[in-house]
Amino acid sequence: MNPTDLHQAPRQAPRPAKQPTIVLDIATGPGEPGTLMAQRHPDTTFILTDLAPDMVEKAEKFSAKLPNVTARVADAQDLSEFPNNHFDAVVCCYGFMFLPEKEKGFAEVYRTLKPGGLLITTVWKEVTMMKMVREMMEAVLGEAPPAPPINPMALSKEGLLEDYLKGAKLRIEHTENSTYPFNFGSELDIAFKMCTMVIKSFIDEQVEKGNVGAADTVRQVFDRWLKEEQVINLKGEFETQENTFMLAVARKAA
Repeated sequence: MNPTDLHQAPRQAPRPAKQPTIVLDIATGPGEPGTLMAQRHPDTTFILTDLAPDMVEKAEKFSAKLPNVTARVADAQDLSEFPNNHFDAVVCCYGFMFLPEKEKGFAEVYRTLKPGGLLITTVWKEVTMMKMVREMMEAVLGEAPPAPPINPMALSKEGLLEDYLKGAKLRIEHTENSTYPFNFGSELDIAFKMCTMVIKSFIDEQVEKGNVGAADTVRQVFDRWLKEEQVINLKGEFETQENTFMLAVARKAA
């Protein structure tokens, strides 16, 4: 997505008195933003974590040449393997939205941060693709759908992230919104799979319930978007424009 923005965040907000020496990357996926940050800060130790072992394996391969990086499986809601007041900074790029118990995740950040330590995170505020996903679900169900099983928009409500941060006793120092496009390429079948990844389990469940046309209905909505929603750019690629994230920087009291 754009892990570089996390790296730039401290330049746009008050910085700690000294360069962080131990940084935790939560929900690192294949290794970002931790790997990029580790390249730029070779004297800082980075610990990359993700709940999915296959993601951690990818992160290990991606960061293999960096001696200041380690990767391990860890649940952001239970960081008990790490002591209190341990990290100078915690980063999380598009991860907190997916935690079933978000309060636990933010509380663990607070517990493991050193006094004065920083949390730098991003969450989605608006994603064009999710409007299409909602339309797909509604077409299948014939009524307004619930939130998708994997919901990138779980923290998009105005003020919600700030409430979680304040609830965890983290002082907000900086927030800003930025927008950039998603380009899914010119292979439309691949673009379709990428766009519907968040509702794959929903589609499978509908088929199991006897709605054998669910997958076809979803594809019809996708095809309509190709024709009517101006998502094909001049290069013939599937591209959505209005994708807005919020970057937040918060600090544990010294």
